[in-house]
Amino acid sequence: MVLPWQMLRAQVGEPVIEIVTRDKVLSVPTTSLSSLPLQIYTSVAEGYDDNFRATAKEEGSFFTSGRLSLSYALAREAIGLSIVAGGGAVVYPEQTDYDGFLNLTFNYAVSRRLSLNLELDGGYQAEPDFGSDVGPSARAGSFFHANDTLSATYELSRDWSSVSSYSFRLVRYDDTNTAAVTDRQEHTFGEQLRYQWSPTVLVVAEYRFETIDYVTAPRDSDTNFILGGLDAQLSRRLKVGFRSGATFRHMELSGDTTDPHFEGSLDYMAGRDATLRLTTSYSVEETGLQTAASRTTFRTGLQLIYGFTARIRSTLSFDYHHDENAQPNLIDGPSGDFSEDSLAVSAGLSYQINRRWTTNLNFDHSDVISDIPASAYSRNRGSIGFSFIY
Repeated sequence: MVLPWQMLRAQVGEPVIEIVTRDKVLSVPTTSLSSLPLQIYTSVAEGYDDNFRATAKEEGSFFTSGRLSLSYALAREAIGLSIVAGGGAVVYPEQTDYDGFLNLTFNYAVSRRLSLNLELDGGYQAEPDFGSDVGPSARAGSFFHANDTLSATYELSRDWSSVSSYSFRLVRYDDTNTAAVTDRQEHTFGEQLRYQWSPTVLVVAEYRFETIDYVTAPRDSDTNFILGGLDAQLSRRLKVGFRSGATFRHMELSGDTTDPHFEGSLDYMAGRDATLRLTTSYSVEETGLQTAASRTTFRTGLQLIYGFTARIRSTLSFDYHHDENAQPNLIDGPSGDFSEDSLAVSAGLSYQINRRWTTNLNFDHSDVISDIPASAYSRNRGSIGFSFIY
């Protein structure tokens, strides 16, 4: 499922805010409504879910959803601030799922050489997150997670610069059994040295130190990352970047390991009518499962927005990851290494009736194929609704 805080923003031509949730896509030219930096959105939708419990035993149900979101943007000579926040509920006859989210970005140019950046990203939700390793791909109850980063960029000379960063991640599940193997806090310290090899190519050497502290499970670990890569602006519309190298990890449960690490991204803007983002990674991740100690994951994701006309816009979101899970197990259950494939696809079509009203049609499909049959399931959701902007 596409999560409430997964957003795409078009920056070419007239500013456009794109808010993508599992129930709607809202695309609003910010200058067409008001000169005020604050915008408020509401939406309602009706739909059908053929496996709303996301289990191997399928059970379908109709649902009603409602959501309230707001966005705030402020730009000054040395300061930039962006806030998107909101919440809502999905009501089934037998249960109600609540969610909320906050995404904040703050930039401050302290001087010509030094700039600071703060990113706060958090939320509470019931749906599994297919785009990260926050927890299992199966539905495991509501959870809260936060991923916050503070960084400082300093220009050492015309060609050299450095980036120092600290990231904090928090995971908390309501379900006691899931929390026992999932709840944790992560601290990551990073240092990058950048060289401007050409006007469009930036060479990067990077070191990270990550420490993970589980609340209950004996899965604490310390990891050193040694990485190198490039950030390249191949054209005015196309940007690519990658990091590759190795990780050296000490795990409380299973000792020391050395593993390859890769992460890459591609961003493409075809004017104001189309934006594309593609990400890929191969790394050791937190498993989120009772029957595994760690996992090696290949992950890829795609987000696409395309405007057929000024009023009709479409979205496509795709997340896939292949997991190789390793034992030993922590709690009674099957032993031995096993694999799992998780896929989520979301497609949406929106029609802007006028400058305030939009109608949205959405379809979601998720699929988990696992060597453990109880973890496998397939799910389809469809909905139609309306959005209103103040």
